[in-house]
Amino acid sequence: MATTLTLGLFVGSVLGFGLLQDKPAVTTYRYKNHAVRSAGWRYIRYANGDEELYDETKDPNEYTNLAAKPEFDAMKSELARFLPAKDAAETEPPSSSQKKAGKKNKKAE
Repeated sequence: MATTLTLGLFVGSVLGFGLLQDKPAVTTYRYKNHAVRSAGWRYIRYANGDEELYDETKDPNEYTNLAAKPEFDAMKSELARFLPAKDAAETEPPSSSQKKAGKKNKKAE
């Protein structure tokens, strides 16, 4: 089955920009956990190498993970092109004392 990627078009006019976005949206959660969303598809790659792929036109609730099916390898490769080439090192969240100090500095400004 030949599957082609339809790049996500985001109508910026909804936000008042009046622009179209011709690339999929990429999100990252913590270190090396990335998701790519295009029009009709969502691809996720986790730090441990696990993958998820969903055809959101046929499966909008993401019940069926297609990532292990060989007929979708081309789609995974196409979406993976948009994953970050480099990953920034994960940072520790600020401690409670650092958060309090930050609030004090904001008040002083």
